[in-house]
Amino acid sequence: MDGEPPVTLQIKPNVLTESRLVIHFISDNYSNREWIPETDSDKHRDIFFQELAKFTLLKKVDFALFLEVVAMMLPFGFRQLVGLLARPVVGHFVSDQRGVYQLMEEALSEELPWFAGKKIGIADFCFSFPMDMAAQRGYFEAEKYPKVAEWHQRIHYRPAYKRALEKGVPMILLSSRSKRMGFTCEWVLRAFYVSI
Repeated sequence: MDGEPPVTLQIKPNVLTESRLVIHFISDNYSNREWIPETDSDKHRDIFFQELAKFTLLKKVDFALFLEVVAMMLPFGFRQLVGLLARPVVGHFVSDQRGVYQLMEEALSEELPWFAGKKIGIADFCFSFPMDMAAQRGYFEAEKYPKVAEWHQRIHYRPAYKRALEKGVPMILLSSRSKRMGFTCEWVLRAFYVSI
């Protein structure tokens, strides 16, 4: 392949879109198959959690974030009014995330420490961004979901993740709620933790 993406993934020459497809391309061409599940059970698990990450959790986090950000960008007076009106809707999307976190919590164990199964895989990369956003915004309550919190820390402690932070540009999505909770976290535009 010589590093050239297949035409089917390009909207313009040398431009890849859709993060999950980009992750698959990187996995297929540069990961030495280390992210490919070893068993059929892990393969099905990986596919399910890829979908849950990208089409369920990410959407719920995006909606809550969007409504909060819209209010924050308005001029004084309107900001407070729109924020007040949006608060119950944001609360709905935040509480709606709890079912996803509970499912995630129940899926992790000593035998299956990753969402892709026994080893890290594409599902784990797919969950990284929505979990970073949820943690930064204060939507994710780590004390209620300790296995998910431990998984999230393991992602952040990976050497490739740390290298990506050093090379990337931080995008900080902190809210006053997350500052009060006493944690900060940076999400960086990164090439899905690939060793570069």
